[in-house]
Formats: sequence, structure tokens, C-alpha cells
Amino acid sequence: MYLARNKGGLEVAVKRLKDEYASDPDFVKRFEQEAAIMGTLRHPHVAQVMDYIRRGGECLLVEEYLPGGSLADKIEAGPIPEKQALLWCHDALLGVDSAHQLGILHRDLKPGNLMFDRQGNIKVTDFGIAKVFGGPKLTRTRSEMGTPAYMSPEQIRSPQEAYHLTDVWSMGVVLYELLTQKVPFERDGDFDTKQAVVKEPPPPPRQLNRAIPKELERIVLKALEKKQENRYGGGAEFASQIESYLRGGKIPFGLSDWIREHPRLAAALMAMVTLLVVVLIAIAFRA
Repeated sequence: MYLARNKGGLEVAVKRLKDEYASDPDFVKRFEQEAAIMGTLRHPHVAQVMDYIRRGGECLLVEEYLPGGSLADKIEAGPIPEKQALLWCHDALLGVDSAHQLGILHRDLKPGNLMFDRQGNIKVTDFGIAKVFGGPKLTRTRSEMGTPAYMSPEQIRSPQEAYHLTDVWSMGVVLYELLTQKVPFERDGDFDTKQAVVKEPPPPPRQLNRAIPKELERIVLKALEKKQENRYGGGAEFASQIESYLRGGKIPFGLSDWIREHPRLAAALMAMVTLLVVVLIAIAFRA
């Protein structure tokens, strides 16, 4: 990436596709797709693409310069206050939702792809592996789509069938990390990480940070539901829950939340109900 100035004197970032990829039609398509996708997005929390240049064997993407660093930099610098973490996630989710409204799925949301401008506004960037719903299905032969620790279960199992709730999951992982300084699923290798994402429940955030209120923990864990239908319906709903929490509003507490917080009691009640059903069936047959 290069820092440059356009004809108007504005600082811009210029991405250049590496030489070893510029001769690969698949990577060129993916680079051009990023330019086309981001060029259609207009939102305060999405990095703006200004131009795409194909010159000889070079492929260049000109986009908004974001000198404030990444969210990954801020996480590495140390603990982040709860309110600030929530505000950043709220704004990023609105940017993500604006992409979803255009049928665009990011598929690689993580702290390194959430950047800050000079005023400290967070912006979603790097749609290089984004997918347009109904658009061309590009395969990636040399590297994987997404980052294992932030990938959703369905993205790992069936990458081409992952839709907008995959981004909801990834932002849930980001919020989890902001609040605890750890991602919920991280193992020694990518394979073990993916297995954990698909098969294991996320450790409740309060196990890592007791200062996290239960209501906030519920917000995070709802975004990390294994089944897509149990998550928030999209970035806007997730952002709305964060906003409600920040305003002191009551967060809905459903059956799935109760089961998650009381797994042993839920299992015992289920066993009792099952036994009762068996007894009633036996009595009915005897009658």
C-alpha cells in the first residue's frame, strides 16, 4: 500500500496488487471486484473507494486514507473501556448493514479490517473477499476466505452458502475480543480453531472479565449462536441492541438465554419432562 495525493491535493491510499498475483486472472478478478463493490458503497462508516486503475500489468485501487490505524492496533495497546468498545461496534455494524442492504457480504470482518480516520471515526474496509448475493462465485486457490478465529460455523462448513448473518457472527467475535482481550475460539492451529468454532460453545465473556454485566454478555452470546436463525437478524438489529443497552433499556431475555446460563438445570428439566411423557404414554396404553 502507498500513500499518495490526488490532483486536488487530498491524501489517498493506493493498493497495488502484487506482481505474483497480477498475472493470475482469479486474483485480478477479486481485486477488480473489491473496487467495484466498494465503489458502490456510500456510508460514514465504510471506507470510500475513489478509483480503480489498470495500467499495463499493474492493478491499482485508490481509496480513502485512514491514518488512525486499525482496531487491532487499539486492542494490542491494552484494555478498551466498555462504552467505547460498544460505540465502535455499533458504528461498524451500521456500516456493515449498509453493505448488506446492497446485497454485499464482507466475509472477513476482524479488527484489522476496521480502520479509523483522522477524527477517530471507525470505518469498515477491505472488501477484497466480499460476495455479492447472486453475483459471481470466485474461488480462492492459494489462500482461504476469511480468518478462522472470526469465521462463522456455516462459513467453515459451506463457504459458498454463507450469507449476511456470517458478518453478524464475526462482529460478535470482535465485540467479545474488545470486552475480554481474547477471541472466543483460538487454538494452536487453524484446523483446531475451526473445529472449536463449529462444535464448541463460546466461553461466556464473564468468565474472562467479571466486570461485564450479564445483559451485555447476553448481547454478545446472541451474536455467537451456532444456528443462524438464533442470531440477530442483521447488523442493524445487533446495533440496535447495543444502542438500547447504552441507553439503559431492557434487553429481551429469551428461553435460549436462560438455557445457556443454566445448562445443568435445563438438562435436568428436559430429562424430567421426557420421563413424564414416557410415563403418560405408558399409562395411556394400559388404559
